[in-house]
Amino acid sequence: MDSAIWPGSPGKIRLANMRITTATVTLAIVIAVAILIARTVFLGRSGTRDPATIQDGAASERPEKVRPEDEEIVEEWARLIGDDARGVDVVRIAVEGEWQWEVYISALEFVREKPLEPELARSLEAKLSQVPGAKQVVREDTETFIVDGDPSGEALALAACEVVDAFADRIRRRLDSL
Repeated sequence: MDSAIWPGSPGKIRLANMRITTATVTLAIVIAVAILIARTVFLGRSGTRDPATIQDGAASERPEKVRPEDEEIVEEWARLIGDDARGVDVVRIAVEGEWQWEVYISALEFVREKPLEPELARSLEAKLSQVPGAKQVVREDTETFIVDGDPSGEALALAACEVVDAFADRIRRRLDSL
């Protein structure tokens, strides 16, 4: 039975004369993660640039509205500059109720040491909380803040960019030391 699943030893499956090992699956996962990271660095979290916002292909210091590639994302704003120290991505998720906005700060993926990381996180939380319409801001993950309320996506992105820019030299020094 060459084309049937063959229950071989652990970590090996024979399917249609193709041997799949755990090493093959691990390699595929590593490649997929590398592609996602590269896409995040160069395009923002998940979207593509809206053709109406492209000006001679130049990177923008201001966050731009991008066309989301994910059906679950209703609106997305990103600073498309390809700089790990200053990347910002803001998305509104297609869910009813609370916590529709997510703010991603790419530098926080790499900056995890005191005093820089907690100072940056506190400043981001405080600034995002000041955006009109933001009811509550909570740090959900290492580089993710969630926002409840009805703020403007552009205003959230601008607020996050302002904080990241204020810390950019310190962030860059940390990234350069890695």
